[in-house]
Amino acid sequence: MPKPSPLILLVEDEPGIRSLINETVEEAGFRIEAASNYADGLVLLKNSLPAVLIANVLLPDGDGHKLAEAARRLGVPTLLVSGHPEMIVEAEREGIPFLAKPFGLDKLKRVIQTLIKPIAGPFEQDCSAS
Repeated sequence: MPKPSPLILLVEDEPGIRSLINETVEEAGFRIEAASNYADGLVLLKNSLPAVLIANVLLPDGDGHKLAEAARRLGVPTLLVSGHPEMIVEAEREGIPFLAKPFGLDKLKRVIQTLIKPIAGPFEQDCSAS
């Protein structure tokens, strides 16, 4: 039985950007769940335990950094995105990858792959050793 593709959780309040990222992630072969606000994103994060969280820094009801903190406690790597490039300072201080909007979709796919590889590599090795 083939293993399911990794699940990406996207928390983005701007519908057009959410739709574009959703389409890009699906075309790259990943499954995706999306939320438009902090509260829904936090519920999905806890219930679905995605391979990667992509979160907008500024959400109408919360802060993407707080979502990243919750994700870190669950062992989920995070990519923060924002149309405010000055937000990179806090992301860098926290050791969280950051993409400033607008960003290239190929770059988004590369960052997702980079975040997933540390998870997939050891797991695949453990499975093949059995």
